[in-house]
Amino acid sequence: MFNKSKKLIGYMSILLMVNTAIAKTIELDITERGIINTQTKQLINNFIKKNDNVTSLYYFSNMSIDNSEFSINKATLLNSSQEECVIPVFKKQNNFYIQRVYCFNHIVSIKANKLLPTLYIGDFNNLNLRDFKPDFLFTTDKYNFGSEKIKNDLSFDNVPVHSMDGKSVTSLSCKISRKAFNEGNYEKLQCISNFEESDNLKPLINKSPLYKEPSESSQSKMYLIAGDKVTLLDTKTDDAGQEWYYISYQGKKEIKMWIKAEAVK
Repeated sequence: MFNKSKKLIGYMSILLMVNTAIAKTIELDITERGIINTQTKQLINNFIKKNDNVTSLYYFSNMSIDNSEFSINKATLLNSSQEECVIPVFKKQNNFYIQRVYCFNHIVSIKANKLLPTLYIGDFNNLNLRDFKPDFLFTTDKYNFGSEKIKNDLSFDNVPVHSMDGKSVTSLSCKISRKAFNEGNYEKLQCISNFEESDNLKPLINKSPLYKEPSESSQSKMYLIAGDKVTLLDTKTDDAGQEWYYISYQGKKEIKMWIKAEAVK
């Protein structure tokens, strides 16, 4: 099904040629120094660098998953494995963040007399792109088999979403057409939470103050108590590394303010 080494090396060569054109549209480029902002020349990430290693290549793509602005892709060819990862990137206030990553492994065991791909999903919890390292994508033994329940469609049921510490934080069910998968159009992947109805409604762990802005200095006189349930609308990490949630609380009237992330279960 896959002509492994020749196909991937040829694919990488094409990507290297179009990489500059794509990078201009998304204001980033991968250089020998790392990822830079092509307009400001600012170094965004010094862990992902351009190199001549054809076994592992990072490149930019205009494909969008999870409504991201663009994605960083990783193609890896090992002795018996061909892995391709899509890393959606979001831009907020001139910073770039990574929420989830989707990795496919093409070389898997025969199941039901068919060669089926596998899918890995990682949760990076709005990690700043400057802190992203290649070894975060070490995904051995964490892949889930796909199946063909519907003709021409690949489905992945109850795929654990692994946090950076290796724990499963939730699960998703995903699908992609066999045609899109074979052509590498991974932006066609569609996923829904297996806890769709309550996925964004979270209880508070303890009494917590509310903030007008995601900063200590903006604390208000308002607060919520343990057990109050809030809807998560947005997230942000400040310069001190404190993570904040922009939440909505429905009482006598709707309240939309910021709260420290550790207050939410």
